[in-house]
Amino acid sequence: MFDSDKLIWINGQHLRALPVEELAPMARDHLVDQELLDSSVESDSELSMFIAGMFQGSMSLVNDVATEFQSALGFPVEECISSGEASELLEDDGGFKVIAESILAAYDAGEFPTGSSDDHAAEWKAWVKGIGKETKRKGKKLFHPIRLALTGKMSGPDVGQVLKLLHM
Repeated sequence: MFDSDKLIWINGQHLRALPVEELAPMARDHLVDQELLDSSVESDSELSMFIAGMFQGSMSLVNDVATEFQSALGFPVEECISSGEASELLEDDGGFKVIAESILAAYDAGEFPTGSSDDHAAEWKAWVKGIGKETKRKGKKLFHPIRLALTGKMSGPDVGQVLKLLHM
């Protein structure tokens, strides 16, 4: 008997095992077909490779790249708040206000990692660590307010990668 769920699972395993160089042209072509990426972007460009690598782990089908791409670039903060998902963070001691103020201060001071650096991943990690020390927060009490402030969501791809993608 034909099991489509198993076939999709197998396809996902195959996509995750592919070298990024092989996945990037397929992902790029689908994003161009969906009018989410300009056709002038080459399939072997830094942007195509980055997108393929960023979403490779969450793809079961090549088509999934469009959903993941749109989700990463969306900012559904109102939806997240109205769903109650972020209510704990928005309470006085939930940390959102403190973290959001720290993000704004770092941005105003030119200290926020925007994704423009070649070593963005290390800069992002150091910045998050510094904000954690400054606000005396760690773990979920640090990462969830940062994610909500910068992406409008409580879950998703790595926030540092989203910032890098926005810069590209």
